[in-house]
Amino acid sequence: MATVARVCNRTVVIVGASVLAGIGLTWVWGRLAVKVSRQLAALTSRVEALQREVESLRQTLDLLLQQNPSSSNTFYSAASKPGFYSVHASSGEEDDDFEEAYGGGSDFDSLRSTDSSEYVSLTSESGKSSTEGLFRQVDKMLDSSDHDKEMAFSLLKSRQLLYGKNSDFMWRFAKATFCMSQIEGSNGNEERKKELVYSAKDLAEKALEIDEQNPSIHKWYAISLGSVGDYESTQVKIQNGYKFKDHIEKAIQLKEDDPSSHYLLGRWCYGVYMLSWIERQVAATLFATPPSASVDEALKHFMQAEKLDPGSWKENMLYIAKCLIEKRDYYSAVTWLDKANALPTVSQDDRESQQEIESLMYTYSGYRR
Repeated sequence: MATVARVCNRTVVIVGASVLAGIGLTWVWGRLAVKVSRQLAALTSRVEALQREVESLRQTLDLLLQQNPSSSNTFYSAASKPGFYSVHASSGEEDDDFEEAYGGGSDFDSLRSTDSSEYVSLTSESGKSSTEGLFRQVDKMLDSSDHDKEMAFSLLKSRQLLYGKNSDFMWRFAKATFCMSQIEGSNGNEERKKELVYSAKDLAEKALEIDEQNPSIHKWYAISLGSVGDYESTQVKIQNGYKFKDHIEKAIQLKEDDPSSHYLLGRWCYGVYMLSWIERQVAATLFATPPSASVDEALKHFMQAEKLDPGSWKENMLYIAKCLIEKRDYYSAVTWLDKANALPTVSQDDRESQQEIESLMYTYSGYRR
């Protein structure tokens, strides 16, 4: 859910983003001022990322061999077995670089194969059981640390030719690509982030073409669609805002018990409710029917997300409190702020939420029962 939460700050207020031209001009001016240094930083980062991906692929193949020892009979010399891919052993120095890049430790050591070989068949895992195992592994990685997300991305990228027509593979690849865009963005690599955001959207779109009845596809298409709003015109952002809502509602229709989808729809409703008068007028000039939502609609979805995932989501509790503040139910709002404050702060999303929680707790401390 942390991954889902991260995108919302830019996605759910998509209708009102970049309305004032002055904001856009200031952004462009700032971009020009640091263009050269960012391009150099992005180039350096990309080279390093490519090096990591090569090493990650080798380690991932070793890991999969460990998990499927029965496939060891597919390891042969390339000269005697056509159609096999070579995974050349790297020098010890390269291994040290890879280990350093990922922080070393037992997580890295666990990826080393105890029975190494240079060649692996990519056709030995084409069955359903293989994809299920792959998906379980990837799902666990994508809900873990940034390091694991990077490994999941590399793993899926290495399997794209095999499973590119599998919708469950494609939406996970879209999710992993989006996660990588956020990691690159947090590292200041804006050009790489932009590239990955659009790639995530394209992957989710392809998944949607394969299967329109998969709720996860609709959810991640909506998320990636909203993310490209950072790089689009105001009119496109507003159009995408409608599409975002449609696909999240479809995801809920297909899977009513997904708390993250309810949270996303709640954030959309809250963002539209909080639009300024100017932003609403801009939307009205571009579209005959501008978007509308109430704070009660937003609160309903946040409460449903809490019901489905009780007592564990700091940011959702924060938004319950913010809705109650808008309804002037300050006593109940403080109760939810206290609940949110009691939860551990683990992720970057948690840290950002915690700052707002503490600020609101200070502002409304007089309403504590």
